Amino acid sequence: MERGEEEMMESAEAAKQDQTYLNALKDLLYQLADDDFLISFRGSEWLGLAPHIEEDVAFSSITQNTMGHALMFYNLLEELGDQEADFLAHERKPEERKNAIYFEKKNGEGHYTEEPYYDWALTVVRNFFYESFKKVKLEAITKGSYKPLANVAGKVLMEQPYHLAHWRIWFKQLYQSTDDARNRLQERLEEAWEQCGDVFELGAHAAELST
Repeated sequence: MERGEEEMMESAEAAKQDQTYLNALKDLLYQLADDDFLISFRGSEWLGLAPHIEEDVAFSSITQNTMGHALMFYNLLEELGDQEADFLAHERKPEERKNAIYFEKKNGEGHYTEEPYYDWALTVVRNFFYESFKKVKLEAITKGSYKPLANVAGKVLMEQPYHLAHWRIWFKQLYQSTDDARNRLQERLEEAWEQCGDVFELGAHAAELST
């Protein structure tokens, strides 16, 4: 076993000894994992429906990366004694989820296979907000006391800036486009500010985590 892996195992064992710290850590991990999972799920619904083929490829890649981030957080929970990552991602009840409610908003009316009337402005605003807040969270977490999580946050931050840049470009393009595009974007911005309050949170027990 390499030294880095040994240190991470020691960190996990130490965390298990302090129940208050463990509860706070798990709550944060579930929020991080579930947020990524929900954003990825909504992103996957755009497969084949993005504004053009280049965006379809780019958005699919971003969605796949984000699902990979969720998996890393679920794996940390598994290492802390919770159930297997696949179960945590797919089998938990809705009331057990810790994701921000705003991320559950449907992409639009209709069904993927039956004339989906999806809203690209909603997707651009939601993903731009998400990636902006995610960057702030991850940067703070890299300075946290739980080294396995800090290491994962560092790895995610290597990809995340590209995601943020992608949605920043789309945001500017829509805002500088037609009056209709700008109005749709503005409506979704106002909606986001009203509904995304829990996106700012670091878990119900964040104050109990050491930094």
